[in-house]
Amino acid sequence: GPLVTRAGLVINYQSGELGVLPQANGKIVVIDEFDKAPKQDFKLTYELISTGRCIVHAANVHKIIRSRFVLIAMANPTHGIFKGGEGDLPFDPPLLSRFSLIVRSEAMQGKPLRDYIREKFLHGDVRTRRVFGAWLRSARAHRPKIVADEEKVSSAFDEIASIIEKYGNSFLRRDARFPLHARRVAMAIARAEQKDVDDEVVERALTLIKETLKQWL
Repeated sequence: GPLVTRAGLVINYQSGELGVLPQANGKIVVIDEFDKAPKQDFKLTYELISTGRCIVHAANVHKIIRSRFVLIAMANPTHGIFKGGEGDLPFDPPLLSRFSLIVRSEAMQGKPLRDYIREKFLHGDVRTRRVFGAWLRSARAHRPKIVADEEKVSSAFDEIASIIEKYGNSFLRRDARFPLHARRVAMAIARAEQKDVDDEVVERALTLIKETLKQWL
């Protein structure tokens, strides 16, 4: 949010100090309270996500910034409840369109909530920074192969094509990039679990994409 750095997400217009996004080239950036970031940063963030480049012209600052990164951002809905429309999020449609997936988080209740409380009470947080760092380095180094059955892969092609046809003219359109997004989801699952992209991973990736669309709509 507004406390990310003195420069905000992209740049400080008075001093020229760079924010986190210009320094995140080749990295994954996770931003909480994205909606609380300085509003002037959103246009520059859109340009960086779209082209990997933005131009800053201000009274004391004239810079060309280049950075390519993967952005994961959390934000609160405009009116307190996210119902699934563009107007529920405090961002312009062009910026929203740059995100491959938009996921609505559900409130935990019932058994999932009790299980979560039980796990935390009994075991605490076992994911220490050192352990997480080692896992992240291993996941990044892992290069999964696609070993799924040809019939399963062919079925996945058909489902991806049907999604593109269904949403091709909507604000959710992903155009020819959608197959690449589907691949990235499958690869991310495989890297996280240190395995190849088998039938199960392909199915889980498609399920994740379809469930995300269902929540958004």
